[in-house]
Formats: sequence, structure tokens, C-alpha cells
Amino acid sequence: YRLSAASGDTTNVARLSAARAFNKIVAFEIVPGAAVTFDDESTNSGSGTVLTSGDITTTSAISVALAGYASYGSDLISVRTINSVANENNRAADNSTGATATLSCVWENVFSSTFTGDADATLAGSTAWIVNLISFK
Repeated sequence: YRLSAASGDTTNVARLSAARAFNKIVAFEIVPGAAVTFDDESTNSGSGTVLTSGDITTTSAISVALAGYASYGSDLISVRTINSVANENNRAADNSTGATATLSCVWENVFSSTFTGDADATLAGSTAWIVNLISFK
């Protein structure tokens, strides 16, 4: 994550290793009305049809939480939630709920109270996966 990016046209550089199983970058630009800081993060991996990040605990009444997953399979993803709240407005980068799975997906929600909870989703078939959840306040 990059907290100091200016809004509008910005160039970011990422160096990815060819040895990595997943090489994909998704960028969100969120323009808050005040300074933003890191709050909490959790990463989990496993295999099966139910993906879960593990719990985070937010510390601010207003926070944004972003979740992302990658998998080795090509199964469609559905029922994306953060803290048991469905993906807000069904927005997702690389939305894998369409006709073709993309092996990765990122979704977000904005919360108006603190919470302890995880990100989870359901895959159509069983495969190895990794899920990350991060929050900013």
C-alpha cells in the first residue's frame, strides 16, 4: 500500500519476481477527507471452497477495509464479505463472478464503527488459495 500518493495521474513502479506464483497488481485510489494511516492486516492461505483471511481488529470509527485473494484454480468466486458485510455496491477489481474466472479478486467496504472480523468468499470448486485483508483509518 502507498499512503502518500497524490490523486490523479500518478506513476507507481513494482518489481515482481518471475519465481512468484502470482504476479498481479490491482490499484485502488481512495481520496479521503483527512490523513490516512494503516490500521490492521491479516493473511491466510489454505485449500478448499471457503476462503478466509483471519481476523483483523479495527481501531477507528471510520475505516476502509480491502480484501484480496489469488488461487491456483480457475473457479468462479462469489459471496465476498468483510466482517460478514457483503461487498459494498458489488464493486470488485478483476470481478471473478463473471463468465470467466481470473484467479484473483479484490473487494472493499467502508465501515462506520470498529469491528473484529475477517474477509471471506466462496469458490465454485476446491483449490489452493491465499487471502489478505488490510484496513486503513
